[in-house]
Amino acid sequence: MTDIELLEELERRFDAAGEVSFAVEEGALVESLSFTSRLLTREAYKDAWKSFVEELGVEHLGWPVHFGVAVWYWEHEMLLHAAAVFEHIHRDVRRGYDQIGEVADYQADYLPEMLKLYAELSDRERVSQLFSRLEELYEDGHVAVSEYSDGLLAAIGIAEESRSTTEHSLLHSATRTICDLRERLDSERREKESLKAEADAGVRFKDVCIEAEKELRKRHDRSLSAFCAQTQQFLIEASSWNIEPFRIINPCWSPILYQKAIEYEFNEKVWAPVRKIGVVLPGAFDHGRLTINQITRLFHSAEPLIKGITRSISERLKITLTLPPLLASALHKLKDHCTRARHGDRKPYTAADLDACMRAITKGETIVQILDLFRSR
Repeated sequence: MTDIELLEELERRFDAAGEVSFAVEEGALVESLSFTSRLLTREAYKDAWKSFVEELGVEHLGWPVHFGVAVWYWEHEMLLHAAAVFEHIHRDVRRGYDQIGEVADYQADYLPEMLKLYAELSDRERVSQLFSRLEELYEDGHVAVSEYSDGLLAAIGIAEESRSTTEHSLLHSATRTICDLRERLDSERREKESLKAEADAGVRFKDVCIEAEKELRKRHDRSLSAFCAQTQQFLIEASSWNIEPFRIINPCWSPILYQKAIEYEFNEKVWAPVRKIGVVLPGAFDHGRLTINQITRLFHSAEPLIKGITRSISERLKITLTLPPLLASALHKLKDHCTRARHGDRKPYTAADLDACMRAITKGETIVQILDLFRSR
């Protein structure tokens, strides 16, 4: 297929599925683009994708197709390729829409990810510019506190790289405070929504949690007992929010809570010991706590430095940071569902979406198996 045919096929598939995060089949199309094999440099990458689509005469492609391409490049460690596509999206959205509200809504979809990519590239100037815009979007109500805080953490992370020891310590403390605050806000929101469901349907969330815990312990008692108490709580609540009437009130919480379980267990059992050991880390991973995106990259990275780090961690902690295909696919799909669920205030995440997520993670079974990998053997 030619480049034009590949891009048009991507657009056709997006129109059919309505999802901007490409699966394996769409990824094969991106990989086949001639742009993928181009050598990009820091000095000349920003206009590379723009020139590419202009040469092909496919400027009409909607920004979601470009977004899917950018994310695919990012996930496959082609950071300059991803940045080139993000720059085209950013420019195209600003020039392509007259209404300020329209521009803001579209920017709210891609800007948080674009900012995190530039943090990985250690481009302080661009991160500062993008964060200023993200802050405006947050103040005007276009992005949620979770997306804003993700951007803030990325900006803090890149600021840490050039700070003194004292300033680094202060920023690290601020990062932990932000994470704790975000979790508290999420918890308060879940409590309010569970109380609403209780009032509407007469079913106590606490009772559902008790039954969910019994079921989890019946299937995974040995594993569950070895997990951190907070991880156990996240798993119990994730299962409970998949039960009516709570799944109808807010289907977003199950995938988000499964994400929280993975992040918490990984950071407590794996990352905290690694930080104490003092392993030298690249900027993209030099943080006190890692997100599911960073954890996924650690598992999947083909970069020699990252592979060396994961091998060292595995040997020191006597764990296996290698995912078999089934678990790798489940983690990737959970990450995609969490992204869409967190954007649910703009593009509703439905009960049907939740059903698809639960099928992808086999009703949470694969999540428990992933968490099991973080235990020393």
